[in-house]
Formats: sequence, C-alpha cells, structure tokens
Amino acid sequence: MATYRDFYRRSIEDREEFWAEQAELIHWRSRFQQVLDYSRPPFARWFVGGQTNLCHNALDRHVGARGEQPALVWISTEVNAQKSFTYKELLAEVKRAAAMLRSLGVKKGDRVVICMPMIPEAAFAILACARIGAIHSVVFGGFAAASLAARIDDARPALLITADGGSRMGKPVLYKSLVDESPVRPDAGVWWKIVRDHNVAVMFSAPTAIRVLKKQDPAYLKKYDVSSLKHLFLAGEPLDEPTHVWITEALGRRVIDHYWQTETGWPILSAHPGVEDTRVKMGSPSFPVYGYDVWLLHESTGKPVPDGEKGVVTIAPPLPPGCMSTVWGDDERFVDTYFKDFKQLAYSTFDWGIRDTDGYYFILGRTDDVINVAGHRLGTREIEEAVNMHPSIAECAVVGVADPVKGQMPLAFAVAKTAVDDKCKLEKEVMEPVDKELGAIARPKAVHFVMLLPKTRSGKTLRRSIQALAEGRDPGDLTTIEDPGALEEIRQALHSRTV
Repeated sequence: MATYRDFYRRSIEDREEFWAEQAELIHWRSRFQQVLDYSRPPFARWFVGGQTNLCHNALDRHVGARGEQPALVWISTEVNAQKSFTYKELLAEVKRAAAMLRSLGVKKGDRVVICMPMIPEAAFAILACARIGAIHSVVFGGFAAASLAARIDDARPALLITADGGSRMGKPVLYKSLVDESPVRPDAGVWWKIVRDHNVAVMFSAPTAIRVLKKQDPAYLKKYDVSSLKHLFLAGEPLDEPTHVWITEALGRRVIDHYWQTETGWPILSAHPGVEDTRVKMGSPSFPVYGYDVWLLHESTGKPVPDGEKGVVTIAPPLPPGCMSTVWGDDERFVDTYFKDFKQLAYSTFDWGIRDTDGYYFILGRTDDVINVAGHRLGTREIEEAVNMHPSIAECAVVGVADPVKGQMPLAFAVAKTAVDDKCKLEKEVMEPVDKELGAIARPKAVHFVMLLPKTRSGKTLRRSIQALAEGRDPGDLTTIEDPGALEEIRQALHSRTV
C-alpha cells in the first residue's frame, strides 16, 4: 500500500502523469489533448481541450448502477420535515428543473444566481445549471436573499449528500438558535441524531460550530449512537488545540482538521485517511495535500524557514486543478494580489504557519493579524489558543488595538460555557494560561465576556470589525454577518468597561 509521502511526492515530481491518472476517475465528454499548459507562469491550464460535465459526473453516471440508492436527504428542523431522493428520483427532478430553466431562456454560458434557502429545489437548480452548461452563483438565505426573496434566511435546514461508494457526507448548517441563549431547537444533539438516523460515516463542519457546542450540556454528545461515524472533518477557521482535544474526546471519533481557501477550492493541508492512516496531532491540519507544493517562507528574505520557525504559507506554482486560475478579466490583478510578495514566484495564502520536525503543519492565523506590542510581534491566533485552554472558555477572538505606549495591545473577547458570576475573577484566571504559554508580553489588555462573537454565515469571525469597534472606528461592510446583534454585544462590552 502506498504511503502518504509516496503519493504526495508523485503529485509534485510527476505532476502530469499523476493528474492524468486522476482524470480517469471521472467521465469526459471529449478527451483532453494536453494535461497541463504552463507556458505562461503563474497561469496554469489543465486538461486542455477536454470537455466534461459536472451534473453527469455527480448524478447521471451513477443512476445505472444504483438508481434506487438514496442520493440526497433533506432535513429541516425548522419545519419538522424530511425528504429523501434516490439517484433515479433526483435525476428526474434535475431534468425537470433543466427543462424549466431552458423555458425561461437560460442557455449555455449564462450566469445564474439562485436565491433560496437550502431546500431540495436548490440542489436541483444547481445540477440543472450544470446540465445546461450555465455558470451559476448560488446564494442561500441571509442578507442577499433577504433583499431579493422576502427574507427567507430563517429556513436553513441541514443537507446530507450520498457520496460515490455509499458513504454519506453531511454539512449541517449552524442554526442561529445554536448561538442564542434561548433553548436550542430542537436541541444541541441534532447533529448526532442525524448521524444515528442516517448511518452517517463522514461529516463536514466548522470549528466555530464545535466551539458553540462546547457551551451546551456535554450529555448531548452521548445521547445518540454515533458508531457509524468514521471521521469528522472541520474547516473554515484554524482549529485550536483545546477544541480539537475536546471534540475528539467527547465524540470518541477521529476528528480531522483540513485547511483550505476559497481561492483553492479544496484543501491545501489535511490528513489523508484514504491513502494512509497517519496519526492526528491536535491543532494541526497535518500535511500538504497532493498537488500542492507547499513552502514556509520568511516574510522578509523569502527563504524557506527551518522546522519550528514561523513563516508565510506559500504554494510554488503551478497551482493544481480546481484552484483559482485568474481574476476574471484581470490577469494582472491575479498576479499582483497573490504572486508579488516574494522575489520568486510563489502563491501567498497570507497565513502564518509552522512545521514541526515530524512534518506536521500548524496554521497561526492571517499575516495581517500580527500585532506589534512594544517591539514584539505576536500572532492573535496564538493568544486565542492560550485563552481557549481555560476550561470555562468556549471560544475567543483576540484583536490588536492601538496603544499610546506600546503601539498595540491585544484585546480579548471570550464566550464562556456558562453564565459568568464573577467576571473579574474569571478574567484573571484566563490570563494565567496566556502568561504560561506566551509570556506576560502577550497578556491581553482586557478580557471582555460576551454571549456570542460576530461571524460570517460561513463561520469566520469578523475580527477586523471587532478591532474597528474597539478603536472607535466604523466596523465596515457587514453584509455577510450571521447575527448583527453580536456586534452590538461587542459595543456594550466595550462601553461597560469605560463607564
């Protein structure tokens, strides 16, 4: 059996042969003439001349072998409803949706925006666009849909999709009720009930959702039988070690952190359980994924940093298939944004990282999240992880705020697992792991306790908006915020400290 290292090495050293083999795993309407055209670095053209169809690969080609097998299960706790579709039934619905779209004048190459909650019809429309050849952007609920579709943002069910081979993958949505202090609907065990009821093998979610669950009664994690669950994958924000340890021990299941970006379309760093069952290190997304030639570079010299030293996470081009290949209509902007931070050609993720002597990577946060405290450069992610070590803290956000003496000071906003009776006492206790792990220089100026942190709908904490409020500035564009009330909590916490 191939090891991860052998598999990965082939993807870098024998790039074209490797991806030609991977291309055999999908259906091609017409074969490609060239695996890779890299004649104009850093622009990469993969599978030149080939034609394939997303809808056919996702659905049509599976109907013959397992037409009666469940392909999509829609579950809504908002309206207490559930629907299941076999591959055969889903194909019929998609054909119907494609016919409807054509009757509306949608044709190949058109850009289609789908504004609806995550209901079965949304999946039909996505696949129907692929069948027609239309280019689609999808908006589920939230601000954009609310302004266009009469506020449908509260209807956010969970979605389970049966993957090739029969393993069911779920991406439950973080319901607003999970971050409210009011009772959770239906309860904090809803995910694990879905796992039990549908024999789920693989689940995908975000660290921020797990941190929310840390506030709930741990009994919910033991309420349902989750023995079918092989892996829980988490992505969206760096997974801190305390949260990684907590969910792994609570579930008794393997929890895999994987790191990627919107621009890459798929993970950059992850464990590879399908290739080799490597050990998981808490707080680490493990190793580079095949196709990504990952380097940690010194921010000033651009030279590779040794193990144990912090560097900027970069990728030597060409980027593998599926990654962003340019900015639409603006090649120059693509290069200037992602490939100009170093003298050599390197895609910058704009994230700090560190690699240990075993080859495991750890993400330390955004390069612009580094704060300068009296000449010491500190990563806010490192301070957050230290705060999260306190057993009473569910999650935390740290930002740097202007200070007339030290230049900047870290300021922490923490969500406690239970109501805080003595905030001063807990604040003092929270400082202790920071002092122990990072030294007194990293100690936050203050720790504000709030009920929830402002996040986007995809689970990313709005640290820049928090920083702006802390410095008395406008919080900026908030169109992606999940709950505007979270920023009001930040304002109130800051105000109560100054009066």
